[in-house]
Amino acid sequence: MSTNPVEWRQVNTELVPTPEFAPPQKYDKMFIRWCRIKGEINDNVISRYLDVLACTLLSAYEGMGGAPAFAWRDSENPFWENHPKYTDQDSNLNLLVIANLVYCESSALDHLLKEFEDKANEKLQMPPVVKMRKDEQKVLDIEPALQGYSDAKFVFTDITYGLSNKERLVVIRDPDGTLREASMQEHCRISQLYVPMLGRQLTPPPMFQEEYLKLLMEQGEYEFILDRACVQFEPDDPEYHRVTQATYDHIDNCCKYETLRSTRHFGPFAFYLAWHKQIDNLLLMEQGEYEFILDRACVQFEPDDPEYHRVTQATYDHIDNCCKYETLRSTRHFGPFAFYLAWHKQIDNLVLESIHTDRLDEAVALIQLYHILNPESKSASVAYSGHQVQFIQAYVESDANKKSMLELALQTFMELQKQRQEVEEGIQKAHLCQV
Repeated sequence: MSTNPVEWRQVNTELVPTPEFAPPQKYDKMFIRWCRIKGEINDNVISRYLDVLACTLLSAYEGMGGAPAFAWRDSENPFWENHPKYTDQDSNLNLLVIANLVYCESSALDHLLKEFEDKANEKLQMPPVVKMRKDEQKVLDIEPALQGYSDAKFVFTDITYGLSNKERLVVIRDPDGTLREASMQEHCRISQLYVPMLGRQLTPPPMFQEEYLKLLMEQGEYEFILDRACVQFEPDDPEYHRVTQATYDHIDNCCKYETLRSTRHFGPFAFYLAWHKQIDNLLLMEQGEYEFILDRACVQFEPDDPEYHRVTQATYDHIDNCCKYETLRSTRHFGPFAFYLAWHKQIDNLVLESIHTDRLDEAVALIQLYHILNPESKSASVAYSGHQVQFIQAYVESDANKKSMLELALQTFMELQKQRQEVEEGIQKAHLCQV
């Protein structure tokens, strides 16, 4: 089944025609209708699904921002930056060479842009959202004379070339003489034996078991889980629904929406939230209503309530991931937010933002708080003597995780300070000459 956002709608073996559709911007006021009910089509297929408008809106909402979508998985940095040599499996693009420059005439540029845009769209195709399949085993024949003939089950498979796994007939003769259609798991296993799919295993890997799945979700490996589920299961498999729904719920509870943004899974995730009427948290985070969320949490929960900690930590993480520090600056929540970052040793982004906005005093105070909460840190032995740049440099050299970015920011800051000083000296000399 094709997973193209516009072309994936399939009813058994009959494709539903896909007409031309207008650009998504023409439907801004119709966004709330992205889950329109199309009506019953067939009992064995999806009864409610994404129509052309819904697919268009989800594709636009999912986004294709480039840097977030096509990043090196290990470093999460944009693919055009210099990185050590990676193997194919480490890159979202599956290209041997990433940093090549291609020389071409302007007449060929549009063609190349269209070619790579098509490749990008192919990489970002949304997994289809379909109804969960029922495991119905139809009995074809009962032959008592064969009872006890063998203790083994006999499997008969149609191996006609070109059939999809759903169309391929698989029947089983049980030891008691019953001839029946294969169960869902038996059908998938036999199909994988005759027509193996790359990456799919005969038995689901342990990572989909409850204990390991929970551990992966706590580590934030949402995209890896969803990618692996797309390979291992069919979209209508109950196991696929179980894994994806558990992942979506965990993301929503932790407000980790940025982990799926600009990936092919954000559209189905947004559809899931809309279908289950759980879009409130996403809307609040999208609108940047951080102060409102924290104010409401202070009223609703006690400070030692686990729910208070869950809500505030999810909000703090979202602010830090989006670098939207200005939304809390000069509010009563900025102190606890800075404390949270220092406690979890996540101050690099805020220090970087403070340097870019010429707030070195704030960066110094944050590093001092970091030293108080983490006395074992290497830079904790360096006392602040009034020299802001040197104090920040000591932290960057010893404890920073984003050392290169902070060093570059400090270097840029010092160069700007030097230029400002030269301009001021020039102005003073000009005034003296006039006198």
